Amino acid sequence: MEKIDVIIETLSPVVLSATSNSTIMTDTRSCISGTVLRGILADRYIRIQGLGEKAHHDEGFRRLFFSTLRFVDANPSEDGQRSFVLPLSMQQEKAKDGKTVAKIQDLAQEEHPEDGYKALRGRAVLRDGKLKRVDVSTSISLHISRSEAQERLVGSSKSGKIFNYESIDAGQVFQGSILGEREDLEALVQALDLEDGGMDCRIGRSRYVQYGACRIKFLPVSQMPGVAMADIRDNGILLRLDTTYLPAPGYQGSADRLLQAAADALGAENFTIRRVHAAVDEVENFVGAWKMKQPRQYGLAAGTVFLLQRKEGTWRSEELECLGNLIYRGIGIRREEGFGQLRIWPWQKYELVVPSESAKADDGGAQEVLRHNLPESLKNQVKNILRQRILEQLRVYAGEDVEAMRIPGGSTHFFNRLLDMLERVRNKDSVRQSLKQLLVEESSHRDDRIHDKQKERTPFERKLAGIDVRDNSLEEYLYGRIPMPYEDEAGRSWQKDVGDKDACSRLMKEIGLAEDDFSLKDGEYFYAYWHGVFRLARKKATKAKGAV
Repeated sequence: MEKIDVIIETLSPVVLSATSNSTIMTDTRSCISGTVLRGILADRYIRIQGLGEKAHHDEGFRRLFFSTLRFVDANPSEDGQRSFVLPLSMQQEKAKDGKTVAKIQDLAQEEHPEDGYKALRGRAVLRDGKLKRVDVSTSISLHISRSEAQERLVGSSKSGKIFNYESIDAGQVFQGSILGEREDLEALVQALDLEDGGMDCRIGRSRYVQYGACRIKFLPVSQMPGVAMADIRDNGILLRLDTTYLPAPGYQGSADRLLQAAADALGAENFTIRRVHAAVDEVENFVGAWKMKQPRQYGLAAGTVFLLQRKEGTWRSEELECLGNLIYRGIGIRREEGFGQLRIWPWQKYELVVPSESAKADDGGAQEVLRHNLPESLKNQVKNILRQRILEQLRVYAGEDVEAMRIPGGSTHFFNRLLDMLERVRNKDSVRQSLKQLLVEESSHRDDRIHDKQKERTPFERKLAGIDVRDNSLEEYLYGRIPMPYEDEAGRSWQKDVGDKDACSRLMKEIGLAEDDFSLKDGEYFYAYWHGVFRLARKKATKAKGAV
């Protein structure tokens, strides 16, 4: 198997939507997927060869783009080296005395892992046993909706609708590859009719306006490394998923079962899967040519790592050759788009490259200058964008929690009363305390028509104590005895769930915002979550009653 490395440089900001249903805020992916790379080159191939709408009838087109070649994700590049998603087995020793430490351990290799470590995530490059983290520089741009002709002329929006794009900055470099046999790779390059070994293109969202301009350069054909006996220890070889793996029909269940495809390709009677460290990934694409989305699919995420173990006996040369072909041909479905790519994960000890303290200090000084020079209007815009994202995420939490709730019959009126109370205190200085006061007054009500004096609690109190959200009663939450179900203390992180947690933290730091600026314990955030819970729970109770 041979390859052509593909270097992609962003000439303008690029938006590669992380989700297809973004509204207020559109996040961007931090790599150029094999699907996108394949689409770019297929579009040029069709135009250069004059295939028009009949491309699918062309044998060469079908062979190159739907059969023999593999278009592999273009990840951020560091000093000419393509980065990869860190294996999910990697852990970093926790900071000591506020300083980052370089010591890391690999759970896939450690028989007796040490305590005091935390998960190490992201992308990195590997040199001489040292891992260097690689990040992508992104920015957030505010746009105003001007859909009507008059609004475009005056340059403002009557409705005041805004939306925001997170984009990969111009000047970023990504590196991917096209894998296949030499004759197919050379046929592709010749058919593309490149100019000076490269081509210009536009990709992503709003690519015909101010986003998406890129320059692609193709390197010469080179050989992919094979599998050697040195890669094997105790009859096992560690493999990591370089790209997301979408399992073929017939492989369902646990991650071990999904990865059995790799063992089956070499002979299920001789090989088994062990030491799996995996995560689920969701894949959803919009096909511009068809103006429609591909079906959403789920698989194992890039960074999944596992041990392919020979049950007994030693590895044979033909098995090594078969594995060498398998890791580049890929496993699962949609392999021509680069899904299911495997790579060898070396048996060795690793260290993490940690930036020097002087470099950190220099960077910190620059960031401090940046914060002081930012206009107050920009800070307020960013704060409002984050505020809207948090409110949106709280409503998502509410929907997830109500879906898991067990609601007893006859609860529609109960949730109506809670909604009414919440609306009455919506504009109070403390929504939380004001709602608690109303609940205390409601629970102390002793009207004989609704209260049996032989019973200790009213029907309202019993429902308040008996209906659970995430294994805790409404009473526990609304009386302030435990943290809210959407707070960090309850195992959720809005910074993580509205996007990338590290990127969000950096943005807040650079703009001069702190977590205290978004206190979720009260006010509109408290209202947004509980309004969502009460409203959706009322609907669920009504439907349940109708079903009965």
